[in-house]
Amino acid sequence: MVGTGGWVPGVSGNALNFPKDTVVDVNPGTGLDGLDQMSVSVWLYRNSEAGDQRICEKNGNWYLIIKNDGQVYFTNAGYPNPAIVSNTILPADKWTHLVCTGDKDVGRQIYIDNVLDKSDTKTATPATSPYLFTIGARRYKGGAQSYYYNGIMDDFRIYDHVLSTTEIAELNAIPEPATLVLLGLGSLGLLRRKRQN
Repeated sequence: MVGTGGWVPGVSGNALNFPKDTVVDVNPGTGLDGLDQMSVSVWLYRNSEAGDQRICEKNGNWYLIIKNDGQVYFTNAGYPNPAIVSNTILPADKWTHLVCTGDKDVGRQIYIDNVLDKSDTKTATPATSPYLFTIGARRYKGGAQSYYYNGIMDDFRIYDHVLSTTEIAELNAIPEPATLVLLGLGSLGLLRRKRQN
């Protein structure tokens, strides 16, 4: 992690605060390239400041961002393939559960708080990239950070399959922070999870 971010109360234990100068860099050799199927799940507490913000990005491959208009943009195949764009403006100053899925042969979906917000049938072959995977900012071709996320993230997960509605509901079932005994355990981790047979 680079920047002044730190642990704060989250939806389950602690979460990572991103005060618009923080990025989590992940080595490019982590198996996040060329995923024919994938899902990203994350709890967000977005501050109300405007501006394009990266939730995460595998530079040159795929990304999940909040645009200046507050809508979610997700692509699982990278440039020049267009992103799927949420119908809903992501709320600020409250916890929101976001799930984005992609299947190279079927299309993409965006769920906000366990509700299907948008789906499409855009298909594309996932690319590969030699660059870092980043959470909370962009590093174009491994360079300087930009497009910082401004807010808190918790329970960040990446899966190598399209999550079912049952799985999404289970991830969304974490209670609000006010109902928890905060345990002081960091729960923002990079989790590439495989389907259990």
